[in-house]
Amino acid sequence: MKIIYHVGDMQGWPKVFNSLGGFFQVAPQSFDLLILANGPGVQGLVKTDNPQGDFSPYERLPELVEKGAKILACENALRRNNIDVKDLPAFVSTVSSSIVELAEKQAAGYSYIRA
Repeated sequence: MKIIYHVGDMQGWPKVFNSLGGFFQVAPQSFDLLILANGPGVQGLVKTDNPQGDFSPYERLPELVEKGAKILACENALRRNNIDVKDLPAFVSTVSSSIVELAEKQAAGYSYIRA
């Protein structure tokens, strides 16, 4: 099973965690799960001040990685959102263009899910 989960804004992150909680309970032994953040969604990949205690994707990303997900960030979106690659957690990989990555993965048989 090959899935690419697309997170294009911050509102998508809670959907990712909610739906993948169920996925990991019934997932097959072998799967390839990519989570690709682009647009404002890349803001969830960096630590920010959270005085209100709002939902913070950054704090929960290691949970997904521990369960086998791979996290990807669009370099174009990082630049547009003034995020330096050095500020990303070590487990986040980058791709030059999210559109190209999505198209290539779908052509390679990945199922596309939008958060």
